[in-house]
Amino acid sequence: MTNQNTNTTLKSDLNEAKILLVGQGGVGKTSIIKRLTGSSFDLAESKTAGIQIQPWSVSIKKKRYKLNIWDFGGQEIMHATHQFFLTERSLYILVIDTRMGERENGLEYWLKIIESFGGDSPIIVVGNKIDQHQLDIDKRGLKAKYKNITTIVETSCKNSQGIDELRDVLTAATIKLPHIHKKISQNWLSVRTKIEKSKESFINFSRFENICINEAVVNSEEQLTLLSFLHDLGIVFHYKDDPRLEDTNILNPNWVTNGVYDILNSRLLAKSKGILHVNQLHQILNRAEYPKHTHFFIIDMMRKFEPCLSV
Repeated sequence: MTNQNTNTTLKSDLNEAKILLVGQGGVGKTSIIKRLTGSSFDLAESKTAGIQIQPWSVSIKKKRYKLNIWDFGGQEIMHATHQFFLTERSLYILVIDTRMGERENGLEYWLKIIESFGGDSPIIVVGNKIDQHQLDIDKRGLKAKYKNITTIVETSCKNSQGIDELRDVLTAATIKLPHIHKKISQNWLSVRTKIEKSKESFINFSRFENICINEAVVNSEEQLTLLSFLHDLGIVFHYKDDPRLEDTNILNPNWVTNGVYDILNSRLLAKSKGILHVNQLHQILNRAEYPKHTHFFIIDMMRKFEPCLSV
């Protein structure tokens, strides 16, 4: 056992938050991230496949904050898998295309999804491509119906219109997140570092316990609290309320989404008109990435969030 003598009273400010960009495909989520973070902008930006996670270090009121930006691919077939990773205690940016109406943008769909999985998390609605068309939505009605909408911002990634305003709104909302000023023990940070350095796509709960014990986090209740905290930050995904999923902790979100994507797009599934038997998964999933004992976990994730139903 290591770090037995660690002073558990030593604490550091968290100064970290999870930012999630959601919306239909092609609305400009990746372009907005590039404009916000100062990366090179590509007018012909390709659509994001799966999930991209980008750390962004910002200075707010003379303090450094780490923002983990989650960019979700907008392909409709992957919308159900987004739900796997929508968490509470986060900041949501819902991007819509000003050239399309509320229904085409799936505005109500996304707001309801965030409301269901994001709890009290604030929402910034971004109407993008304002250089091509004015934003035409019922701003007052939406804010009245969805209380978590803090601001509606109009932007153009092409000419950077509204990007500075969005950056200001985003940082202001970030420092209001209750957990961002939380004091974290050095032991917790050590557990988090060990997990982040892991090259594994998933670990079982006993493996997580061992990591905690090795970093002097030995109390079982504290371990569960830490696990829940890491879940909200997007470091680990743990579904404690579902007995089918509670033993497996996801470290690599794309491990799950790619597995689901491979199943939903498989010729075998198309040939059987949507009927899939678990014993067929070895023909669909890569054996090295998805050993047999993980197959039920992938299917149970799909059952939980309803990309598939038992028959």
